[in-house]
Amino acid sequence: NDDYIDALLSVNRSIGGRGGLHGIKYVNLSENQLTEQGIAKLGQYGSLKNLQSLNLSSNRLDDRSGAAACQLIRDCHQLADLNLSSNSLGDAFVEELCHLLVIQCSRLEGLGLARCKIGNSPRGGVALGGLVGAARRLSSLDLNWNVMHGSGAHAFLRGLHTNGTHPGGKLRRLNIAWNRLGSGSCADLVRARDATESATLLAKVFRDGSILFHLDLSYNGFNADDCGIIGAALQTNHT
Repeated sequence: NDDYIDALLSVNRSIGGRGGLHGIKYVNLSENQLTEQGIAKLGQYGSLKNLQSLNLSSNRLDDRSGAAACQLIRDCHQLADLNLSSNSLGDAFVEELCHLLVIQCSRLEGLGLARCKIGNSPRGGVALGGLVGAARRLSSLDLNWNVMHGSGAHAFLRGLHTNGTHPGGKLRRLNIAWNRLGSGSCADLVRARDATESATLLAKVFRDGSILFHLDLSYNGFNADDCGIIGAALQTNHT
């Protein structure tokens, strides 16, 4: 739990550390039931300006954790890998995080946001689209097991297209399995139109892009017609 942070820093002092986090490059605190209080406490032990990898996956962070988590990451200009998967973060947090990463973490290469309750509103997808379109070193992104769909998903896929077609884009591995890009068995016409638009945007990524190497689209509920749109574009894809 959150008290683990104090114990961790005590050990750091006992083995000759300066009692803070100065100089630490890799931090893995996954599966420790940390909340926003624990993250705030971690930030009190000094700057993480040399940090290259931060894993806070599978904790108890939620939409209230945004301020503490973003404050912790704000000075991490060397950050290359960030994993926040399996936390109930939500769209508002992801929106704030993406804006921060674009400005402060230009060296980011890997980002994990699986199972983070992204997609209940369009805000998360819009922000992720902006991040993917602007982050020139990002090469791996995990968004599986969220609920992205509709306009938020469309904004994200447009950002993916930008990354794959503009000079400098590097996103090669993307996992968006177990989202809601397709319409499944839903008879709702709006949902069906949104799904076809998602398939069309994915097809555009496949036709025009030259970067993306691995994409997991499983369990998104695309119907046969939408799969046909995607499949036709794949025939001309060579990445």
